[in-house]
Amino acid sequence: MRPPIDSGILTARASIPSMQAASGVCSQAMPSILWARQDGRGRWMDNVFVERLWRSVKYEEVYLRAYDSVGEARASIGRYLDFDNGRRPHSSLDGITPDQAYFTTLPLRLLA
Repeated sequence: MRPPIDSGILTARASIPSMQAASGVCSQAMPSILWARQDGRGRWMDNVFVERLWRSVKYEEVYLRAYDSVGEARASIGRYLDFDNGRRPHSSLDGITPDQAYFTTLPLRLLA
């Protein structure tokens, strides 16, 4: 059974209650990228960066605007993400933008 696709985002629901039960049954049937921990340990560590990003998006963009339509909201949030990734320096990256951190180190990794 294929997982449902909603607005281009792939979502899947686990039908097996634990990873131990699934390890022998579905190990070859499901791609490894879909495996997630079922016991809840380490979840906050996995999500902390995404949660922080969405907190910034909400407080610096969404809550400050009154959108008239979904299309307007999508375009405005897209502009904010372009600004945040391309023009806004991040202190956790020593004052460079995420785009600079990613795209300037990418060729070095390919050569290594």
